[in-house]
Amino acid sequence: MIKQHTIKPAFSGCNNCIIMSTDDGFVPATAVAIQSLIDNASSKNYYDIIILHSRVTPFMQETVLKMEFPSNFSVRFVNVSQIVDGMNLYTANRKSITMETYYRLFAPWLLDEVYERAFYFDGDMVATKDIYSIFNLDMGDNLIAAVKDYWGICNCFMEGDPRREYQASIGIKNVEECIIAATVLFNLPEFRKKFTLSEIVDMCMCQEWKQHDQDVINLLCQGSVYFLSADWGFVSDYGNNHYLPKYLYDEVTSVTDPILIHYAGSRKPWLKSYTYGYMEFWRYAEKTSYFKFLIDKIVSPEFRANLLSQMAEGNIKYRYTGEEVIASYNGIDLVQEKSYSGPVTYHDIKIKDGVLHIVGSAYYYAYSPDLEMKVFLKVNDSLIPVDRQYTDNLARPDDGRITCRGELFEVAYKLEKDAAEYRIGIVCNIDGFTTEKKDLRFNQFAPLTQRYKNSYYAKDGWAVSFGFNEEEKVDCLIVKVAGKKAVKKYEKKFIKELRETGRQAERHALFIRPLIHFLKKFPLRPIWIISDRMMKADDNGEVFFKYICENKKNIKPYFVLSKKSTDYKRLKKIGGILKPYSIKHRICHLLAEYTISSQTDMVFRNPLRKSRRAYMDMLSEVEFIFLQHGVIHNDISGWLCKRRQMCAGFVTTTQKEWESIVNGNYNYSEKEVWLTGMPRFDRLEDRHEKIVTILPTWRRFLTKRQNPDTGIWELVDDFKDTKYANFYRELMHNRRLKDAAEKCGYTVQFKIHPSFLSHEEQFGFDDDVKIVDDNTTYCEIYSKSSLIVTDYSSAIYDFIYLRKPMIYCQFDREDFFSNHMTDNVELDYEDEGYGEIVLDLESTIDTIIDYMEKGCKLKDKYQKRIDSFFAFNDRNNCQRIYEKIMELK
Repeated sequence: MIKQHTIKPAFSGCNNCIIMSTDDGFVPATAVAIQSLIDNASSKNYYDIIILHSRVTPFMQETVLKMEFPSNFSVRFVNVSQIVDGMNLYTANRKSITMETYYRLFAPWLLDEVYERAFYFDGDMVATKDIYSIFNLDMGDNLIAAVKDYWGICNCFMEGDPRREYQASIGIKNVEECIIAATVLFNLPEFRKKFTLSEIVDMCMCQEWKQHDQDVINLLCQGSVYFLSADWGFVSDYGNNHYLPKYLYDEVTSVTDPILIHYAGSRKPWLKSYTYGYMEFWRYAEKTSYFKFLIDKIVSPEFRANLLSQMAEGNIKYRYTGEEVIASYNGIDLVQEKSYSGPVTYHDIKIKDGVLHIVGSAYYYAYSPDLEMKVFLKVNDSLIPVDRQYTDNLARPDDGRITCRGELFEVAYKLEKDAAEYRIGIVCNIDGFTTEKKDLRFNQFAPLTQRYKNSYYAKDGWAVSFGFNEEEKVDCLIVKVAGKKAVKKYEKKFIKELRETGRQAERHALFIRPLIHFLKKFPLRPIWIISDRMMKADDNGEVFFKYICENKKNIKPYFVLSKKSTDYKRLKKIGGILKPYSIKHRICHLLAEYTISSQTDMVFRNPLRKSRRAYMDMLSEVEFIFLQHGVIHNDISGWLCKRRQMCAGFVTTTQKEWESIVNGNYNYSEKEVWLTGMPRFDRLEDRHEKIVTILPTWRRFLTKRQNPDTGIWELVDDFKDTKYANFYRELMHNRRLKDAAEKCGYTVQFKIHPSFLSHEEQFGFDDDVKIVDDNTTYCEIYSKSSLIVTDYSSAIYDFIYLRKPMIYCQFDREDFFSNHMTDNVELDYEDEGYGEIVLDLESTIDTIIDYMEKGCKLKDKYQKRIDSFFAFNDRNNCQRIYEKIMELK
C-alpha cells in the first residue's frame, strides 16, 4: 500500500486543491478542461491541480506541463500505480470507462492532511466561470457536496428500465438523491474520519459495479451529501428528463448559464456534432497543443467545416490544388482529404422510356452561400448542364446558420442502347473553380444504398449501380444495358452479399425479394395504398379511398389503418385494410404503384423500417402522392421540400397556396404541384344545427414523444397546468358563455385534436362539458356546426368551404409560432383571415355570444374573401387528383 498523505500543497497556506484523473487517451480533453480553468480564474486565488494517473507517458505529461500557467496555477501528475497494482477494478461493461475512474475515491488519503477540501471534476468538462467559490461552501459535516444525477435518475422512472431495481439491489435507499460522480467536493477531514483507505479499496473491488465509482460513492455517502445545483456539472437532456419528478425536472431545467458543462457519455464535442456548449469546448481547445489532434477526430465533415468556419470568423484562406478548392483556418483544412470539399447526395434515380432521371444535391462545406454555383452532369467525358437547379443550403435548426453550401438539381439524360456503359458523375463550378464531386451518397428515397456494394436498380433494360472511377479517382454511377439475364446476375450478387454480410433485420429479404420479383410477372391490377393516420381516418385519404373503391375498378386500393382505430369498421366496409407494418402491408407496398396519403409519416412511405436498405430499388419505384391535411398558409418548406419528401404529386387547394409551393423554397415544379382541391371537400354538406364547436389544433411543445404504433403523442407531465389547458378549461367552464348558449338555444362542444386523443382527462373539464366523441367524423362536425372557434388550424378550410363563420382564438400566438411549426406566417390573419381574431378569454366569449345572438351568420367581408380564395367550389376534387395521377403513368 502506498504511503498515505504524501501530496503536499503547492502553495503555502493553501488547503484546497483540484483533483482530476486521466490516462493517455484522455489527456487532450483534460488539457482543454485545465485551459478553461485558466481562462476563468481569478488572480486573487491559488489553483492547485493534481492529476491522478497510473499510465500516462512522460511525453503526454510534458505536453500538458508545457502549457502557459499563470503564477497562481500549479499542475502536477501523481502516479498512483502503487495503490492500484493488482486491484480488480471492474469497467468491462463500458468501453469508454477505464480504471482511472476509481482514483478520485483514493484522493483523501493521497493528500496531505493539511488539505481540507478537494474538488474533483472529470476531464470531459469545461468551466465557463471561476470555480473557486466552491471552496467557500459551508458543507457542515456532510462528507461530500455533489450534483444530483438527474440524467440517470430519470431512468428510474421509465417503465421497464432496470435502473431502479439495480439501485435498490445495491442498497440505494432513495434514488431521487443519487449523485453524479463527475463533480464532487470532498470534505476531507470528515471523509477520513468516516472511512479508511482499505475500506474504500475493498468496497471498490467487492462486486462488478454497473456505474463503477459512482455506485460506490453513492453508497458510502447517502444521507451525508450537500447537493450542489446542476450548474456545477450540467449535462444536456438526452430526451428522458421529462420522466423526472416535477421538482427535479424544475431544478435541472432552471439552469441557463452553467458554471461547468459536462460532455457526458457519447456527447463529446470531438465525437458528436453540435453537443450542448460545444463552442465553449473548442474555444478553449484552440489554445492547447491538442487542437488539431481533436479536430481530426471529428467524424462529420459538415460539422468540422462549420465549426472551423465559425472559429475563423471570416478569416478563411483558400488554395486551389488543380482538382479541388481547399479552405483552411489557422493551417487546418476545413475538410479532411477523405471527404474532399463536400458530397453529392442522390435523392432519386429513375429510368423511364430510356431516359435517366436524376434528382440530387451537390454540397460544398465552408463556402459562402452568396457564391454562384453551377452544376453539370458528367457523362463519361462530357459535361451536360442540369435541367433545373435550386438553392439547397443546409442550415442548423437552432440558429439558422448555414452549415453547407448546396444546390438541388434535376437532370434527364437520353440513354443509347449501343453504348457499352455510362459513368455518371457530378461536376460543379463554384467561384470560378471547376471540381468533380468525389463523395457519392444516397438518401432514403434513392434506389441504391452505400451499405451494400452490390446494390443496384434495374428498369426498362438498363441497370444502375455505383462504383469507383479509377482514372478520375472518384465515386460514380455506372449505367449499363441489362437484359433479363444480366438483371438476374445483379440480383444474385446482391442476394449473396445480403446472405454473407446483411444485418439480421434485413435477412428476410432473401425470401421476400424473390417473392416480389415472382409476383410482378403476373398482370395484377395496379395497387394504390392510401392512408391518413395509423389510428385515425376521416381525412383526405379516406375520401379518396372511397372514391377509388366506388369508381375505379381497374385499381386495387388498400387503406392503412390500425385495427384498434375507431374508424376501422367503417373503412372495412368500403374496401381492403392493411394493418400498419404487417407482412401484408410490406408486401403490398413493395408491389404498389403509389402510396397516397394526407400525412408524410414514414409508416406510409416505408413500412420496411430498419430493413429498408435491402429493398431500396423496389421502394424507389413506389411514387408518393401527398394529399395534404389542410391548406398551407405558413412556410413549412423545411419539412415538405423536395429533398425531404420527394412527392410525385403535391395537392393544393388555392391559387395562392399553389404559387407559394411552386415559387417558394419547396423546389417542386409545376408538374408536381397540383391545383385540384382536397378530396374531403367533396363530401361536405351544410346540415347546420345550433352547435358551436371549439376546435383547437395541437401544440408540439406540449408533448414528449409520439407513439409509433398509434401516432398519438404523450403529453408533458404538467399539461393540465399549461396555458393551453387552462385557457380551454376556463372557456368551457365559463358561466356567462353557458348562460348565453342556453338562452340562444346553442350547444357548445369541444373537439380534442387527434394528436391528443385518449388524453381527455388531462384537460380537467367538468362533467357537464360536452366533448365530441372520437367516433364523430370531422365531416359531421363541419356539417352540423353553425360556428367554429379554432386557432391556427388549417382544417378550418373545410368549414369555410361551406360558407359558415369561424373565429381565430390566438391567446398563445407568441408561443405557437416560436415553438410549434414555424414563425414564417404567410397568412395575414387581420387582412386576409376568414373570421375575427381574439387574443384573450373575455374577447373570445364576447365574440361567440355575439355570433349566437345574431344566428351565426357569415359576415359580408368574410364571404367575399372566401369566394375569392378557393380555386374550385364543386365536388370534383377526387376526380381531378385521379386524372393527375393517371398523367404520371
